[in-house]
Amino acid sequence: MEKMKRQQPLTTASPDSPGALKKAFACLLWLSILLSSFVVQAQTITWTGATSSDWNTPTNWDTGVVPGASDQVIIPEVTNSPRLDQDRQVGTLNMTDNSSLDLSNFTFTVNERLESRRAVIANGTLKAFKYCSFAWATINAELEASVSYFHTGESTFQKAVKVTYKIYAGLSNGFSVPTSVFEAVTEFIQERGDNWGLNVTGGTFKEKLILTNSSTAIFIVVVLAY
Repeated sequence: MEKMKRQQPLTTASPDSPGALKKAFACLLWLSILLSSFVVQAQTITWTGATSSDWNTPTNWDTGVVPGASDQVIIPEVTNSPRLDQDRQVGTLNMTDNSSLDLSNFTFTVNERLESRRAVIANGTLKAFKYCSFAWATINAELEASVSYFHTGESTFQKAVKVTYKIYAGLSNGFSVPTSVFEAVTEFIQERGDNWGLNVTGGTFKEKLILTNSSTAIFIVVVLAY
C-alpha cells in the first residue's frame, strides 16, 4: 500500500514578523503616495493679461494656469484688466495700485485675505472672508464680508455693503472705516461675542447705516451728505 503523504499544516506569518512588517510598510507607503496625488498645493499666480481680458484664458496668467479656490492671486496694473467669465473663487487677492477687476455681474469670492490699494472692483458681487483691507479703493460692486479684520481707509463703496465682524482664530482683529464713503445701504453686524466694537467714526453714509449686535439691530441711522 502506498503510504499516505503527511499533510503539512498551513502556517501564516506572525503580525510581528519582519515579512509582515515590510508588507504593511509597503502598503502604507503606496497609500500615502496615492493620497498625495490628490492634494493640490496653493500657488501664487499673477495676472498678466498677455492675451486678452478673459479670466479663463491660461495664457493671461504668469504660470499658465487659471487660479482656483486656494490660490494666491495678484492683479497689477496692466493694459488688459481681468474680466470674469463665471462665478470664481480664489484663496487670497492682492490688487495693486491702479489695477481693476470687472466682475461682469458674477460673484467673486475671496476665501482667506483680500487687499485692494488704489484699485477698482466693479459690476457684480464681491464676497470676502477672514481678512479685508481697502485703501483708496473704489468698489462699485455689492460687498458681502465675514471677517475678523475690516479696514477701508479712504475708499468709496458705491453699492450695498454687508459686513459680519466675527472671530477667526489666528487672524488680526480690527474694524474701522476712516474717511470712507458708503453710497448705498450699509449693514455692519457684530458677532464676536466679546467687547470689541464697530468703529464707524469718520465714515460718511449716504443711505441707511444698520448696526446689529448678535442678530439684534441696535439702531438705524440715515446720514445725509451734500
